Amino acid sequence: MVKRYNWRHPRGYIYVRKGGKLIGRITAPDGTPDFDRQYWEFLTGKKATARTSWKALIEDYRRSDHWIGLKSRTRADYEAVLSYLLEKNGAKDMTRVTRADAIAAQRANAHRIRFANYIAQVLSILCERAVDLGWIKGIPIKGTRHLKTPNHRKKQHMPWPDSAVQK
Repeated sequence: MVKRYNWRHPRGYIYVRKGGKLIGRITAPDGTPDFDRQYWEFLTGKKATARTSWKALIEDYRRSDHWIGLKSRTRADYEAVLSYLLEKNGAKDMTRVTRADAIAAQRANAHRIRFANYIAQVLSILCERAVDLGWIKGIPIKGTRHLKTPNHRKKQHMPWPDSAVQK
């Protein structure tokens, strides 16, 4: 039998104790696999990486024909988003992504409109790849709207000068 180092709060929350200190709160229901995973992550200090993690999906996408066939400029733009996603969500399970997550990521990067719109675009492509791999059934972020550039940030159209037209 495994000795569990739990403490149950009077409101029902379950905390993990180690060395007489509370080191974390378990959010999953008691008796589920998620509960056990969270418990052992707190005790060992290691996060378990999911088989369907963002990191695994991005690595698979980078090996795909779709990635190889991209133009260099598009690949550079996508690479910035892929690096961002790895930094934020690398070990997390991608099968739990929702449309609200995509919109939250866009809003968090609203100060750079083009990048924020690329986030939705790349997430959609990655979800298509996950469907191809059989990880998810449909594309949960389908229909995420692009952010509009505010008028004060748009550059005014300047016609070409005559010298440039003649060149």
